[in-house]
Amino acid sequence: MDIKQTIRRQNLEDIEQQAHKIAGMMDRIRSAMLAPSAVKSAPTLKAVQLADLCGVDKSKISYRLTRGDLPAGEIHGNSREWTMAEAQTWARELRSEHLRPDGAAGITITVANFKGGVAKTTSAVTLAQGLSMRGHRVLLVDLDPQGSATTLFGVLPDAEVETEHTAMSLFTGEQENLKYAVRSTYWPNIDLVCAAPLLYGAEFHLPARQARDPGFEFWRVLDRGLDLPREEYDVIVIDTP
Repeated sequence: MDIKQTIRRQNLEDIEQQAHKIAGMMDRIRSAMLAPSAVKSAPTLKAVQLADLCGVDKSKISYRLTRGDLPAGEIHGNSREWTMAEAQTWARELRSEHLRPDGAAGITITVANFKGGVAKTTSAVTLAQGLSMRGHRVLLVDLDPQGSATTLFGVLPDAEVETEHTAMSLFTGEQENLKYAVRSTYWPNIDLVCAAPLLYGAEFHLPARQARDPGFEFWRVLDRGLDLPREEYDVIVIDTP
């Protein structure tokens, strides 16, 4: 068989149609993964879990409920449950000595490893969730062009993420801080800077800026871009490529 006969020339319209079909397929896959709800939702916590989260005995949870100054949750059957946001309110009250002092800048934690497939994204996401559950306000910055952390928060990198949703405009010099790209997530007290394959372009834009300006400090771009977010968030977690 002549291989040339099996290859049909594709024009731009054909490619656009294929891209549209792929985007639709990805959307249907996501809907199936998140069924029966169209969006992800944070878990609820029972009294034992809330006590463990706050580092106290269950009896103290019962006592504080009598004071009526913290969320009471809802009773389901024979147990009481709290939403994630309610649990975070408890954590901030009972763990106040462990929170960021007034006027202090937030800290930055980078999850990095030269080897792929070693659970960097899993570590970054669970770290962000764990810190938020203990009352901290967290910004998760996804810098991996594969966008795995972005996907875990229910956002499709290929279909739903544009340049302005990522750190790309910071790397090109169009923006000076990352606040422009911050978006909320389904998980209370975790905001997200998304990633998408277009972030691969940073490998070209940063050297190009260095070539145009010998004094350009490429290693300070992200650090300076996080100056304003550090004033707003207790912890910034970065998931690296």
